[in-house]
Amino acid sequence: YDEVRSATSSTAGLSYSLVYAADWISAERLAAASGEDPGDEYLRVPDALDSDRVGALARQIAADASATSRYEIAVALQQYLRDPTEFVYDTSAVLTGGDAVSAFLDSRRGYCQQFATTMVMMARLMDIPARIGVGFLGGSRDPDGLYTVVGGNAHAWPELYFPGTGWVRFEPTPGAGGTRWDSDTTSVWVPDGWSARIADG
Repeated sequence: YDEVRSATSSTAGLSYSLVYAADWISAERLAAASGEDPGDEYLRVPDALDSDRVGALARQIAADASATSRYEIAVALQQYLRDPTEFVYDTSAVLTGGDAVSAFLDSRRGYCQQFATTMVMMARLMDIPARIGVGFLGGSRDPDGLYTVVGGNAHAWPELYFPGTGWVRFEPTPGAGGTRWDSDTTSVWVPDGWSARIADG
């Protein structure tokens, strides 16, 4: 499990700690993944989405990277969206219309929701089960060694499914933290093994 839930409607003052297996997710494990996928709901795309355009772009990105496995395709999509020559991280971006992904691809500007949604839609059109995760980045370390997480740390990211491992977070948003780089082209998210408190703000 990788989520923290509050027993009340507020997370203010909530404290928690976590333990993780640092070697559970690796590039090698994901590259070798095989087995059954979850239900088809993780492959569906909205009717408003220009599936032909987005699917063609996803296939071109994979082809340009010579990516054939699920893992290679996921990394190629992530790297394309993180490329500062292609996209600009901009929290003031306002995208209109029913097809938010196409609007983002046209404007080339957006924030975590647009980057995450675009990667999820591209992955689904490549037959990779994908979903959106919503939560927080790691926050800031306090003198007592704990991390304080505030509303400004809110974040969205894509999670892609790998049989035998489960849902794996990727990070297509430029500049977002929480990613351990295993190589020049590969990222797998792992937490830092910290305790945290949730604060107002």
